[in-house]
Amino acid sequence: MIIRWLGAFGHGSDLQESINFELSRSTIACAEEVKKGANSGMHPHIRLGLLISQSGIVRRWSSDVWSEYKANGKRLRKTRDEGEAYSGHNEIWVNPNHVIGFILRAGGPAISASSLNIIKLASKKYRLPIYKLNRAGELLKVRIS
Repeated sequence: MIIRWLGAFGHGSDLQESINFELSRSTIACAEEVKKGANSGMHPHIRLGLLISQSGIVRRWSSDVWSEYKANGKRLRKTRDEGEAYSGHNEIWVNPNHVIGFILRAGGPAISASSLNIIKLASKKYRLPIYKLNRAGELLKVRIS
């Protein structure tokens, strides 16, 4: 499965701004490929992501290559050789209009009630289901009450 984690790189916007930005962006974005049975290679503080359809893949590397996207939209390049920067995941670049759900990540600190409410409202607004990624790397559909 392909996940675009929100807050992966510590940008300073709030959750609602982040969701709105990600779901209205027009440029490609970096994501992570998570395999069933494998833990996410991303930072443990990340709690929310966007599930991306396989049809949204623009470029895939077989590891984390710390790639760069040039603003002219015509250049995507790795800055490390594949396998050099071990992080346990494959780096994927995706088209932003292929989001098919929200992902809540198991483990780590609990997501606040106010953040869960924002996610619930965004799920309704954008008509996207909510899933929980458990520690075994499986997706479980959830309903926030």
